[in-house]
Amino acid sequence: MAGYIGSKGGVVQLDGYTEAQADAEFVTKTGDTMSGHISLGDNIKARFGAGNDLQIYHNSGNSFVQDTGTGNLYLAGSSSVLISNASASETMATFN
Repeated sequence: MAGYIGSKGGVVQLDGYTEAQADAEFVTKTGDTMSGHISLGDNIKARFGAGNDLQIYHNSGNSFVQDTGTGNLYLAGSSSVLISNASASETMATFN
């Protein structure tokens, strides 16, 4: 995979990327805005929290939102919260 590793002050060049290309692709640890998709393969987890208490992943057969923390898992919406089929054409549950 091509790109840069490290902080902006001490970048290591990989696969011939220029500094300008790295500036366009670089994401900082303190936060940036992304304009594209993040793609993760099967069994690769997006982990959140200091102890990875919240994980979102797909195992090639099923999809999971897994909360293993000590608190509650909240799904919040400004109106109703709905659970639908994959195409969002049929509502399976509505919570008001």
